[in-house]
Formats: sequence, structure tokens, C-alpha cells
Amino acid sequence: MNETDRSLKALELVQAHFSAAEDRRRDAMRAASEAGATLRQIETAIEGSLSYEGIRTIVGPRSGVVFEWKGELYPISEPQTRALIDKAEAYGGGAGAGDIEKYGLGTAWLPAALTLARAMRRMHVGTDVDAIKLDKTHALALKPILQMTYTNGMTPISDLRERLFKDLGRPTPRQPRYAG
Repeated sequence: MNETDRSLKALELVQAHFSAAEDRRRDAMRAASEAGATLRQIETAIEGSLSYEGIRTIVGPRSGVVFEWKGELYPISEPQTRALIDKAEAYGGGAGAGDIEKYGLGTAWLPAALTLARAMRRMHVGTDVDAIKLDKTHALALKPILQMTYTNGMTPISDLRERLFKDLGRPTPRQPRYAG
């Protein structure tokens, strides 16, 4: 075997290792995305070796979620979905205890908030595509999150908030909003 043939064989071996490493990197990027890493965090982790578009091509597009409650669909925008995921994870993880206490929301709904956050994240990153069918447990977890989120206006998230208030009970103020 001459020098050229040896060099080509060495290059083929390196290429095989490189391709396997590329596959592992794509899998790791998808796993990071599904775990909640932002595109910016993924870009930082891979030292900027891919653009956002390159990363998005690998991890899939981000999308809003669609909730189904009592046969009606409520499509939520992608930015609102990110906010709801963050809030559900935070509250379910123990953050916001002061707000939860202030509004007298109790804590029974917190485990379901985490489950709901995972379901929203799966839809957000494209792992699941079906509407999230809210059962009563998860509707009762979403209701306080929406209660503590500004969602007024003519949008599906506002419609869902009002529907959950109607079906599950409208919150009652516990303290004056502007107490002196």
C-alpha cells in the first residue's frame, strides 16, 4: 500500500468517526431542546458552530400549543406557549409561593402544573402534535397560572382563561389591589 492509499484509508476512518460524532451531536441538541434549552443556549453550547437556522433545522421548529377543553380548541401563540411553559415549570417547581399564597390558590395543583409543562414542551418542540386535552386535574392547574398571567384581550388564551373561570369557578379577590 502506498502513501496515498494509507492517507485515504486514514481519512476514511476519521470521516467515519466524524459522522458518528455529528449524529451524537444532533441527538444531544434535540435532547437539550426537548429538555427546555433555548436556541441561544444550544448555540452557546456548540460554540456558535451553527446558526440559529441550522439549529432550528436539527431540533425542529418551535410552535404554539393547542389546548382542548370540553370539545373546544384554543390555539396559543408560540411566545405565549413559552411563557406558559416557564410559568408552569416555575410554579410546579416551588417558585412563586408568595403569589400562590396571596391569591389563596393552595398547592394541590402544583404537581399537575409540572405534568402540563412537560406536555406543552413536547408540543412546543414538535415531539407531540395533537392538541393537549385538558382533563379536570390539568385544567385546575392551568387556571391559576392563567389567573396570575395578564391575558386580557381578544385572543384564544383569553378565551380559554374565561372559559376555565366559568367552568371551574371565578377567582375572588382576597386583598384590595391598591391597599394604602
